[in-house]
Amino acid sequence: MNENNYFNLELNYFRYLNLAMVHNKCRNLLWHYRSKHESLITFSNHEYYDNSLLPFPSPDNRTSKVTFVKVDGYYDRAKSRCNPAEAKAVIEEVERRLSAPKLSKFSIGIVTFSIVQQHLIDDLGAL
Repeated sequence: MNENNYFNLELNYFRYLNLAMVHNKCRNLLWHYRSKHESLITFSNHEYYDNSLLPFPSPDNRTSKVTFVKVDGYYDRAKSRCNPAEAKAVIEEVERRLSAPKLSKFSIGIVTFSIVQQHLIDDLGAL
């Protein structure tokens, strides 16, 4: 799908979503039970549910399962539409965790903001 078709599809999606919201009563979730730690749903709860979502308490006392790691890279908006330094840092972190006996027992979740970044990480990880 070319970029223009994707953009038009996205506009139609938001138009229909807004139309549905105008004509239907909005209902939010009340409980969130799928994340194994509260910190995984905290952002969505704050941004989309106005902190009204009730997550189940975490089974451990660790403050957060989500971490922020500063990477000296940049989003190449004009050419590749990705951040190579960030992708490299993700692969290095995955390799570090998989090679550590204790850490290799846990699952790893990687979230990207674009399919291009996802493909770059996939490609680097396959090397």
